[in-house]
Amino acid sequence: MGSLTEQKIRENKIEMARICSFMASTEDEIKIMLSSRDLNSDVLLKWCKLLEYDFLRIYSQQLILYAPVAASTTEKKTGLSKIGTARLP
Repeated sequence: MGSLTEQKIRENKIEMARICSFMASTEDEIKIMLSSRDLNSDVLLKWCKLLEYDFLRIYSQQLILYAPVAASTTEKKTGLSKIGTARLP
């Protein structure tokens, strides 16, 4: 995940000072994030906002790709909104 984030930083030409300020992190902490294979969802959401890119879609595509075939065609009722209809704060 870190390498994809780093690629978007280069594409968007975002200065390290702006990144540190937005993420409320030091340059060393940012470098650790960029070298990480995965990121905490709260941190990833901040990166999505800063870089204006939906990194969460990468995870959801993996879930869809590797999801087991449903044993039943009936939907289970839950208190959660359907994917795509919920809005993030």
